[in-house]
Amino acid sequence: MKPMKPNFNNLFNALVKIAKRNLSAIIFIVFISISASMNAQVYVKVCPRPPVHVRPANPHPGHIWIDGDWVYNGRTYVWREGYWAAPKAGHKWIPGHWKNGKRGFKWVPGHWKR
Repeated sequence: MKPMKPNFNNLFNALVKIAKRNLSAIIFIVFISISASMNAQVYVKVCPRPPVHVRPANPHPGHIWIDGDWVYNGRTYVWREGYWAAPKAGHKWIPGHWKNGKRGFKWVPGHWKR
């Protein structure tokens, strides 16, 4: 008796059928997962202190200094150095800050506000 060879074409076709039937559900689950991770709030018990940074000379008379920022990289907060930027017309720069809440401190990034 000959051993039977697996029919990979049938297996592949079956998987494609299942994927087609469930494609909208898969897309929905991926979308929800990404949305949830983007809105996740990360809290710390103690606010880290920004490192000492020497501000470079202003490259242009109209520029304003944007303070450094804490950025969450998926594991921890890391410091991103400050920089000079041209102001946005009709906007004011609101510096980033730590906000204290019931679960600890949460970093609120700096942003432009009308």
